[in-house]
Formats: sequence, C-alpha cells, structure tokens
Amino acid sequence: MALMPGDSFFGGNKTDSRLCSATVWNVTQSSLTSSIPHCGADRTLILGSKFSYVSNGIDGTIVRRFCHTTRFLAQNTTFLNGLYEEMKFKTPQLLSDISNTFIKCVFNCCTSSSNGGSLSASYTVLPSSIDLTLKDCIFESSKSDQNGGAIAVILDGSNTEECRLTVDIETCHFSNTIARTGEGGSIFFNVHGDSECNGSFKIHNLSEFSDCNSNVGGCIRSSISSKQQISFLLDNCIILSSTAETGGGIAHEVLLSSKSSFTIENSYIYGCYSSCGGSLLFFIHEYLAISIARTQFLFSTSTRS
Repeated sequence: MALMPGDSFFGGNKTDSRLCSATVWNVTQSSLTSSIPHCGADRTLILGSKFSYVSNGIDGTIVRRFCHTTRFLAQNTTFLNGLYEEMKFKTPQLLSDISNTFIKCVFNCCTSSSNGGSLSASYTVLPSSIDLTLKDCIFESSKSDQNGGAIAVILDGSNTEECRLTVDIETCHFSNTIARTGEGGSIFFNVHGDSECNGSFKIHNLSEFSDCNSNVGGCIRSSISSKQQISFLLDNCIILSSTAETGGGIAHEVLLSSKSSFTIENSYIYGCYSSCGGSLLFFIHEYLAISIARTQFLFSTSTRS
C-alpha cells in the first residue's frame, strides 16, 4: 500500500523515506506496557508487529486510540494477552467514508470489559460508506463481559439519512470465544436507527467457529432494525460445538420494516446446543427472506421444541 503525507505507520523496525510528513513508530517484537500514542492521521498501518500487552495497572488498549483514523490496515500482526477496555473504532465527524482492514492477524487471549473481546467497531455518526474487512485472521480464547466474544460491530443510524455498510469476514478462525453475560459468542452484529442503510454482512471461504459460547447466539448474534436493507450470508463455513441459552449456533433478528435477507450455503453446523434453537434461531417481527442450501445440520440439540 502506498503511503501518503499525513499517514501513520507502525512496523517492526521499519522506516521509509517516502513517508514524508507521516508519523512513524518503530514497534519491535517486544512487550508493550502501555498504549501506543494517539494517532490522528487519516491513515494508519501496522505491519509485521507483535503486541504483547503487559498489565501494569492500566486498563487500556493498544489500538483504541486509533479511533479517529479513516483508513486502518493491520497485516501480519499479533495481538497477544490483551487486557482491553475496548479495541474500538469510532466514527470521526463529517467523513465521506471509512475503511478498517485486518489481514493475517492473530488475536490471542484478548479480553474486554465491554463489547468485542478483540475488536469493537462502533459507528455512531455515519459517513456515506463503511467497510470492515478481516481476511485470514485467527481469534483464539477472546472474551468480552458483554457482547461479541471476539468482534462487535454496532452501527447507530439515528443521525444520518443513508449509508452503505460492508462487513467481509473471509477464511477466519474463531475458537473458544465467549461473551460472558451478553450475546454473540464470537461475533455481535447490530444495526439500528432510522437511516436507509444498505449493505452486506458476509462470512465465507472456510471460516470456522468452534467451542464458542454466549447467552444468545453461541457463535453469531445479528440484529437488524427498521429501514435497514442488509443481506446476511454464511457461505462455505463450519460451526462446531457451540452453545447458548437460545440459538446454539446463530441467532438472527429482524425488526419492524427491515427488507433484509438471510442466506446459508455450502456450510456445516455440528454439535451445537441450546435450550431453544440448537443450530439456528430466528426472531422475525415482520419479514425476512430466508434461504438455506447445501448445508448440513448434524447432532445439534435443543431442549425445547
């Protein structure tokens, strides 16, 4: 990726004369005892680094301070033993679009006292478009006290007229992720408000979930409310041995006049458990187009019909 003036770059002992006026931190493969300084640049890159958070009494995060970055890329980077208040991206004011990308990153034993054990993307003042991309990433033993044991994506459309949202999760692996008191053992996805928000939430290409747990949606909890036209797609994925009070594998909710679709294709859901909806649970308040094709549901259990 080309670096432009005003970018910020984080990389293992790397500098680049082409950075011009960019801010550069040379992050080595060592432990950090506090957060990286605040980054206010338009674009932030973290390449080939290892962040091992060592708690010294500071309930902080490494990346929470990037909340005003409009272009964010982390690649070949490990986040280990994070004691995170929240690794959180918030929407800056008056933006045309926002893009956050993680490629070949590892999140191991990260925790949050709020939403998103490893990553929380919370958008309140919406730009015209939002893209969140995760490819070839691993989330292992991530835990949140509330929603989204690994990832929480929350979009509030109360303060804008329209927006395009794209969440793309490709070839990612989630194991032993837990939302302790909330929903979405691995992923919590919530879009609400009165805006005309169109877009897609896609998990595909051999993404895998195993041994995930929450109160609602052992692996995935998604909720879409009025006027939102969001398509949900799970394609060529595996869900194994996940549990919840309701919706052992996936719990999906549609409110009011949402014109949304839910599709599962070429997937395998095995050994999930719940008191209601061993594999899948739908909360449909008005309308939802559901398509399930070439998918196996095996040995999942619900204690209620």
